[in-house]
Amino acid sequence: LNQKWPNRLMFVRHAESESNAHGIDHRDSELSSKGMKQCEKLNQYVTKAYIKPDLIIISPMKSLILQNHEDQ
Repeated sequence: LNQKWPNRLMFVRHAESESNAHGIDHRDSELSSKGMKQCEKLNQYVTKAYIKPDLIIISPMKSLILQNHEDQ
């Protein structure tokens, strides 16, 4: 096969959402301010480690869409 296979697989759990911060079991809420800071730290790590993903798969949840959009 001449197909290029990834040599690294990275799983990232979602950042803290407003519902997580308040102990509410709601699956689709915006990121909390702590969650936004967590996204910033992840972005810094990925940038510093020179990680350039070939593919990003995300959930349609609001917090994850915002997280991915802000990192672009």
